[in-house]
Amino acid sequence: MKHCTVYLYDIMVSPDELRKGNYFSGNFRDRWSVIKIRAMPLYSYDVEAADGKEYSLANLEGIPLSPEILQKCGFKFDADELFDGEREVVVEKYILGYFEWYQKSKELFYREVNLPHIKYLHQLQNIYFDLIGEELNVQL
Repeated sequence: MKHCTVYLYDIMVSPDELRKGNYFSGNFRDRWSVIKIRAMPLYSYDVEAADGKEYSLANLEGIPLSPEILQKCGFKFDADELFDGEREVVVEKYILGYFEWYQKSKELFYREVNLPHIKYLHQLQNIYFDLIGEELNVQL
């Protein structure tokens, strides 16, 4: 069995990390658009998007987590005012259940455990499914 690794931005993604329902930015004939994976044929390194087009894994890029993307996943904005001994500091974050994404550091936590490798929407979708047991409701 062959193993293929594809670089998406500055991360490595192998085909077994991708799941049906993941969102990506896809390039089809030099036009970029947000795509949702509908199917991943066996023995192929192509994916079929919800729009019916087939995309090579080499033409997919992860969608970086941002406040706008997180809000489309149901995260709510929250700001905590903390005193660090000298001054007040405002910590801005986005929360969904036990998930917290800190805007300044762009880091995701689950139950206070740092998940520094989660930088893209498809990774968030996968970890959410693994930890919660249901699909993340994404409204792109």
